[in-house]
Amino acid sequence: MGVLNSLLKVKPNYVEAITTKGFVFEKMGKQEKANHQYKEALQIYSFKLEKTYSDYINKAFLSLLLYGEKEGLKELEMLNEKYPDKDIEKYIVQFKNFNRQEFINNALN
Repeated sequence: MGVLNSLLKVKPNYVEAITTKGFVFEKMGKQEKANHQYKEALQIYSFKLEKTYSDYINKAFLSLLLYGEKEGLKELEMLNEKYPDKDIEKYIVQFKNFNRQEFINNALN
């Protein structure tokens, strides 16, 4: 966790590092601290002025982690309206088949 904290001192809004801290906390069984990190990352994505397609995907994934499948899928539906030329279906399938425990166990390997 020390490396992530050092990185965040240099670049405080580095959303990938914040999200990874959430994964670490969740793997340690500290769900409240993990959720705090996920909410912080989600807030950064929400207020980013210039969002990329991958930012929207990451935001949808954070919504899945924080609020469940329904909210994650809702984010993907909005993304599908914004980017009709993109293949959102693969993410919909992933969200519907998401195994949180398996993901967390494998996320930091």
